Amino acid sequence: MRHPARLGWAGRLVLLVTLLAQILAPACGGLGVRTAHALSVGEEQEIGEKLLAIVRHNFSLVEEPDLLQYVTGLGNEILQKADSHFFKHKFFIVDKNEFNAFAAPSGLIFVYTGLIDAMDTEDELVSVMAHETGHVIHRHIAQQAEKSKAITIATLALVLAGIASGSGDVGSALITGGMAAGQTAQLKYSRQDEEEADRVGYDYMRAMNRNPVAMVGMLRKMHRENVLNSSQMPPYLLTHPDPDLRMSYIQDLLESGPKTTYPAVDPFPFQRLKYRLLSITKDPAKLLVHLLATSRPTAGETLPDPMRLYGLSQAYLANAQFDKAQETLRKVMEIMPDRSILRTDLGRIFFEAGQYEKALALFRQARDLRPDCAYTAFYLAKTLEQQGRYPEALALYEEILQALPTLSRLHYQIGQIMAHQGDKAAGHYQLGLYYWFEDDVESARFHLKETMRLTADNADLHGKAADMLAKIKKLEKM
Repeated sequence: MRHPARLGWAGRLVLLVTLLAQILAPACGGLGVRTAHALSVGEEQEIGEKLLAIVRHNFSLVEEPDLLQYVTGLGNEILQKADSHFFKHKFFIVDKNEFNAFAAPSGLIFVYTGLIDAMDTEDELVSVMAHETGHVIHRHIAQQAEKSKAITIATLALVLAGIASGSGDVGSALITGGMAAGQTAQLKYSRQDEEEADRVGYDYMRAMNRNPVAMVGMLRKMHRENVLNSSQMPPYLLTHPDPDLRMSYIQDLLESGPKTTYPAVDPFPFQRLKYRLLSITKDPAKLLVHLLATSRPTAGETLPDPMRLYGLSQAYLANAQFDKAQETLRKVMEIMPDRSILRTDLGRIFFEAGQYEKALALFRQARDLRPDCAYTAFYLAKTLEQQGRYPEALALYEEILQALPTLSRLHYQIGQIMAHQGDKAAGHYQLGLYYWFEDDVESARFHLKETMRLTADNADLHGKAADMLAKIKKLEKM
């Protein structure tokens, strides 16, 4: 979700570096040179949890239920083919127009909207996610930190901050400066790390019955990015070196491996992801002008591209032009009548226009067709909540939270309903979690203290609130 402007990028990065340096210190042997002991899985888990809190406080994440469920679904598809026992992986979309993706300790994988925008197919997205999953599963970050006593906390902090920033000169300076301080690139993935991540990514894609040639396509894009921006190299290319060498390695794997015919991948979910991201992250008025110019049939087309029309419908919705959004989306539904998620999209137009009965009917139809769709469940719950049907809405929100535990706004919806139903302690706790995720520390602290005040006879909830307050206090001191 978007946050109001706070610190500038330089200020955010200084804060991020400072916090990371102090967070990593207990797990990494003090404030100076690392001790020789190996970074344990438990320590890596703790680092990852704290890093996620910092990322959520300093970067804008895309937290739409349909997009999170789609990316998480692809990630879980990869993990089903991987031997992963250490961590519960979590996948995130960062709202930043940068050619960037990175894996962080304990199974956190971040993909930037700028990188997704450069992709053409779902397999290209899977290839990046599979590669990053390979780094996590084989614990390359932890192993690089363990290899040398010369790695300082400052190095690790600078590198992670630079990777996360994706901010051109600033991120590159942080990474390269950190490398120099840490005796040249101890935390830059080694050629062996890259080959292993590419090899296991290749294996994952084959096991998923997906064409690994998409890996070559992404590496070509990296090469082009390297050439076009050689004076301002993106952090992804600094930590994932030598796209040309990697391309040769993947091509060797393709040539030496068994020749396989792969099934075609349905392009709809990925193209829908791209247009939804555009409607969320771009200026609505400018996007509408652009899509109006590109959604008409091109030479040789008898009908306009339905996905371009879909994008146009989302641009109309972003500009609150509800009638045009509905009219345009219905054209898409005529071309693709079997896409149940389009019913939810249409229902969302009616919901935003305040026509709740029409929205409700469409959400119920879509849920009957696909009961596991978090997007449908979310807007069905919001509609039921608008109609005062709180128990039904609460059950749906709690169902979605089980599937998408990183979706912060669910805590707000659940907290509001619990408070309305008279469970004020549980409502305050959920609101405390929501405001913590949204970087409103004072509001988070208020609601958590209220939880503790109201739970003298509920040791479990009292303890959870106390633990959250302790975490906030610890991070504030860093």
